[in-house]
Amino acid sequence: MSNAPRIEIEAGGVLRLPPGLLRAMRAPLGTAFTPLAAGQNALILFRDDEQQPVHINPQDCALLGRIGAFGIADLFSTINMSQKSGVLMFESGTVVKRVFFESGEIVFAESSDPQHRLGEFLVRRGKLSREQVDTLLRQKTPGVRLGARLVQEGFLSARDLYDNVRAQIEEIIYSIFPMSEGWFWFFEGDFLDEDLSQFRLNTQNILMEGYRRLDEWSLMREKIPHQDVIIVVREGATPDRFDSPQAEKLFGLIDGKRSLKVLMQRSGLGEFEVTRAVYDLMRKGLIDTVDPKAVQSERGKTVEGLIEAYDRLFQVIAQALVRAGQGALIEPQAFQDLVVGLDERARALLDGVAFDAERGLSGSIPTIVANLERLQKGQKSALGQIAGLGDMFRRKQVQSTLDELLNYLLFTLKNALPPEQADAFITRIRTAHRKLRDAR
Repeated sequence: MSNAPRIEIEAGGVLRLPPGLLRAMRAPLGTAFTPLAAGQNALILFRDDEQQPVHINPQDCALLGRIGAFGIADLFSTINMSQKSGVLMFESGTVVKRVFFESGEIVFAESSDPQHRLGEFLVRRGKLSREQVDTLLRQKTPGVRLGARLVQEGFLSARDLYDNVRAQIEEIIYSIFPMSEGWFWFFEGDFLDEDLSQFRLNTQNILMEGYRRLDEWSLMREKIPHQDVIIVVREGATPDRFDSPQAEKLFGLIDGKRSLKVLMQRSGLGEFEVTRAVYDLMRKGLIDTVDPKAVQSERGKTVEGLIEAYDRLFQVIAQALVRAGQGALIEPQAFQDLVVGLDERARALLDGVAFDAERGLSGSIPTIVANLERLQKGQKSALGQIAGLGDMFRRKQVQSTLDELLNYLLFTLKNALPPEQADAFITRIRTAHRKLRDAR
């Protein structure tokens, strides 16, 4: 059975939309819709308000459907072969992209995705600095487009503007090919504003390049699943030559900390060019990718990661005590009084450690780790020397000590807050504590 929301006609012909559907449409009260099609079995509505940047007549809708059910390239090919003029619109989530055709050939494209704005595009390509774009946007001139201002104020020549806008259009179009979710519409007619220059692109060439990129994307995504992966140079990697200027430029920007997304911004290249260059460098054995989530997960398995996880709980409790006017209960002397009452190993682990209401233990983590190393070296038993048991000892010792500290802080909190407030707070902390222990 379908999970789609069900809408029934109520008295007076009223159609009441479910809240979830309203949220997805982002339609405030009073938003008008015009029927695209109405029959015995279907009613299709299209938003009709001043927010639409393209003024269309819903009756001119010639094609519509789900993106995943119809190949993007097939849509372009159909419009090209039938020599249609109009606008092909794609909507996926909050992003809308439009491609304009004249007699089957692409003449313009635009996108609501912020990364496709002209200013962002020029920053990526190194044509403008971030500061220059921000200044230009703050000093908008009514009725004057950014491109015109760039030429008027000498940032770009007319030819530079033409070449960059054409490249921007191509980037928008190629970004449509990998789309797999959302909806598309094609409206016949002439919808391009007169003040926009028209760029007649060869649609067949665009299709061939789009197909080629799709094939490459499928291969590259296996190695580079998303833009947040960190790019690192392999130890000892010394390239004697590069396959492309893009690869050479990119290799010089890799510092072991920058993600694919950051490299796109620093290099001024588009997503496809950067991803392909990274993929080529990986195939040559020069670089690797590291998933930041995996790094974080591995960090959580270390002693330092364990301390950091507990410390996040400690800081939440400490801040609650400060807000309740009980900050004195966790001042340095109070913390030292607690340490004195712990067992010998716990006292040794927390020797020289300070607890701060704002920073928790974060400033003392290296001290705790150093104390732990000394404790482990003191293990004389044969069991302590068996591989793996040393690490187990380290974690158990740290966990036992930090559990004791957590219990003290929660006991202090329980006596500092009103009963109902304290009980609810402690329940949340205990739940987080259980998840922390279960994850390890």
